[in-house]
Amino acid sequence: MSGKQEVIGMLHAPVNTILAAPDAWRRQMDVKSLTQRDREILGRFARWTPETLHDSKLQDEVEDALAGLKQTSFFDALCERMFEESKIYVENGIRTMMLENVGAPYFRLSSRAQPGVFAVMTLLARQLRREYGKDYRLGLQILAFSDPMAMSAACFNGLDFIRSESALYEGERPEGRNRNEGNLAQLYFQRDEETMRQGNEKAPLVYVDFQKKHTVFAEALQSLDVWIDNIIFQKVEGVIITGTGTGVPVTEADLEKVRLAIDAIKGQSFFPKDLELPLISGSGITAENAAMYKQYVDAAIVGSTLKQGGYWECRVDADRVARFMEAWNR
Repeated sequence: MSGKQEVIGMLHAPVNTILAAPDAWRRQMDVKSLTQRDREILGRFARWTPETLHDSKLQDEVEDALAGLKQTSFFDALCERMFEESKIYVENGIRTMMLENVGAPYFRLSSRAQPGVFAVMTLLARQLRREYGKDYRLGLQILAFSDPMAMSAACFNGLDFIRSESALYEGERPEGRNRNEGNLAQLYFQRDEETMRQGNEKAPLVYVDFQKKHTVFAEALQSLDVWIDNIIFQKVEGVIITGTGTGVPVTEADLEKVRLAIDAIKGQSFFPKDLELPLISGSGITAENAAMYKQYVDAAIVGSTLKQGGYWECRVDADRVARFMEAWNR
């Protein structure tokens, strides 16, 4: 394992709740419904693709559209929540954060609504990076199956990493099949191209989910061994393993298996000496089981246990963060 283990605090932006959740859920989660004006503004992004942010001919149009996004009825509230929660993390010693759109129902990459999610997450990421500068590690995930959009926004804003849920094997999810058509190679190619265009000093890493939660895989993919065999073959930069669902713990057996595999891989003479290849837990860590997780992981993505009532869609609870970090640092 690396010398310093990292807590990755989740910043959940309820973009999908605003765009698509039933009204009862919007009211319960204290978010606004879209106005007609909001829909008109979001309509400006209907033709946005991952390439849009980096097309030199479109830069004035991109900046104008992003500025207009601040005029929606919901954007200021999203920013306010993001900074309130990031402040709680920072005050408790967390220096790595990941922004993610929530909550279900999620859109597919081909959905008409997805470019609006892409635009909102791009602008939120820009605000976050401007606030925290280069002293903090910042990451991004855009659900569902929208890794190219996350990579584009990460390169555009100089983020440090993205979380990819569809870079290896396909699986069935409630929002559909997460198709893999050379996704990881395409992400690496896209990253090189966009980093060069932006003139960034470094490129965002790709942390890849193995057996992503809330996903049903074919019987042949039930064994982690199949996934582990692809760490070198696909040149994975970071491995995320989760339980079967949000808040579900990763088994110690799975943590140990992947830890031993990564250590063995990094011991090979041909393995790049400057590639950290972290093992990252993606669900289920709490103050009570943090000591077990720390025996194996380089980093832990932490969300549900830090929220009010321990529920992932709720706001961050400062007392829960303090208790968790006390256990983590013990």
